[in-house]
Amino acid sequence: MQYSHILKRLKSLSNPKAVEGMAKYGITPEKTYGVSIPNLRKIAEEIRTDHELAQQH
Repeated sequence: MQYSHILKRLKSLSNPKAVEGMAKYGITPEKTYGVSIPNLRKIAEEIRTDHELAQQH
């Protein structure tokens, strides 16, 4: 899986209301997508351990 593909997927799952809620706890919305934990876990399960991916950006 490629870095750009993962970012597009995260952006597609973004939830503006979740970002607003996170701001109440001091989490800045600058680079926050508001993706739910179950969705993040699903993506992480698909990616598994990928050292090359981790070094991209």
